Amino acid sequence: MSVHTIQRASAFVLVCLILPPSSALAHGGSNRGPGFGAPISGGPGGNPSPGGPGGGAPPSRTGRGAATLDVRLWETWWGLNREEFLPSRGVMPDGSVITGYESRENRAPNRGDVESTILPLLRDILKDEKSQEVRDAAALALGRVGGLGEVPILNSLTDDRQGAVREAAILGLGLVEQKDAEEKLALIARDPERLLRERGLAIMALGLSGGEVAEALLLKDLGTNKSDEFYRRARNGHFEPLRALAAMLTKKHDLASSTSSGLPHPHLGHLITALRADAAPDELFLPVAYAALSKSRDPAAGPLVLQGLKHRKATVRAGAAIAAGRVFQRPDPATLKRLAQAVSEESDLLARRLLLISLGRMGGEGSRDFLLRHLRMADRQEVGFIYLALSLTRDTAVIPTLRAGLTSAREASLRSAAALSLAVIGDKESLPALIALLDEDRNPTVRAYTAEALTILGDVRAIPALEKLLKSQKSEDVVAACAQGLGLLGARDSVATLLIALRESKSLPERGAIAYGLGRMGDRGVIEPLVQLTRDKAVPDLVRAFAVVALGIVGERSPGLPPFSRTTIDSHYGVVIETLVELQDIL
Repeated sequence: MSVHTIQRASAFVLVCLILPPSSALAHGGSNRGPGFGAPISGGPGGNPSPGGPGGGAPPSRTGRGAATLDVRLWETWWGLNREEFLPSRGVMPDGSVITGYESRENRAPNRGDVESTILPLLRDILKDEKSQEVRDAAALALGRVGGLGEVPILNSLTDDRQGAVREAAILGLGLVEQKDAEEKLALIARDPERLLRERGLAIMALGLSGGEVAEALLLKDLGTNKSDEFYRRARNGHFEPLRALAAMLTKKHDLASSTSSGLPHPHLGHLITALRADAAPDELFLPVAYAALSKSRDPAAGPLVLQGLKHRKATVRAGAAIAAGRVFQRPDPATLKRLAQAVSEESDLLARRLLLISLGRMGGEGSRDFLLRHLRMADRQEVGFIYLALSLTRDTAVIPTLRAGLTSAREASLRSAAALSLAVIGDKESLPALIALLDEDRNPTVRAYTAEALTILGDVRAIPALEKLLKSQKSEDVVAACAQGLGLLGARDSVATLLIALRESKSLPERGAIAYGLGRMGDRGVIEPLVQLTRDKAVPDLVRAFAVVALGIVGERSPGLPPFSRTTIDSHYGVVIETLVELQDIL
């Protein structure tokens, strides 16, 4: 079982309950949120069966590239986009009332900590360790914390006998952001003898790296049917949609702004040309490429997005719906009217609900009022999407509506959506109500989402409630959410509790969330205990592997949004490309 795909932030559900068997068996579990991503037939994780909330049969998506997640559920959207709203590190303002909390300057690891402690450990593991899980975790961690000096090690690991280690090394090369690493990745991406999955991961790693070598490979003949050595034996690799998405990641506009920045994206012209030509031989190119426009944050993509919303294929319209929220900002009345009409006329559930989310992202009174009107006639599943969309408007006038949802909703799903929405909009006055919900609601899914909402609010007054629940709960969903929250709220006094829980937990999702929380705490004080845990051969290999995961996170060169979340946020989950599924399950 591989670890680098079970590192997702707050793992609550094993990916083997979600993904096709080939992926699940290869890479273990995923940690995305309570009930995330049930199969479209419903079942594990508390999601409804076809006759449950929301009514009707699930959308029919079959064949190549078909969706395997229930696109009806707001929980699915949230599981993929949640990192946008979580704190990037466990760093709070000075003056916290929690005992033991200090300013980041006194807590954060420095380069000396990494070079003297973390890097030597990772090198030793990759040289001498027998456990595949531990080596896998170390290869990816080396990319997170290393630099040019680690490129030769990662290069050699791309030919490792263990496939999971090869994949981790490929992704690690993308994280070091060095020209030498990009040249190796370009060779892998073009190598017809390599596994398609490795080539696809190399393409996406180039997008994350974003240098000149990466740009040259990603932009050449984008979206065309020209054949060269790059395409041989790659029919099922979906390389063209991957190149489109990776190309839009290179300039990191998606990190600079959450909405339209008004700044031109230098590669947007390449993607617009490819979309207008519609010459790519891959049927998934248009849906993914339209969604990739969201990464540009460039209003010049607006006309093409409006065009995409009228496409005959629902998957393409869904991709355009994702992009709309990022390229339009407070649209003029004429544009807003066209977008509202698109919602009213859209027959596809996913496209319509993604467009509702995008209307929230756009903000403005017009979007707010449309969403409030739509709320009155929405079915129960759509209400959750509208709550989240309203929170994205950042308009405090919607707070009473969200508070009413928290207190009056009978369905656990809607109470959960309201709790998260109040956190996203930053309603600090709801803190007592959320803590009470965490303590009093008997539904573990509601409790887990409420713990996540408290984490997003970023108020350290929630720490005692989270630690109390962590110690008393048996639900792995709740334990995982509390562990994540304690880390991201910088609960230094909870380190010992989290380390004990990591040693003793028998649950893969819990271990993933605990490692995530310890790493994202950003506290140099966790390094030595994690090193000791990693070196203790009496500890199960998976526990040691998760300790390595945490070390990679705490020591990463540029703390912030988890790098692979850039492929998850605004992802088109109405279609499936194996490479993107792999990335969606990595922290």
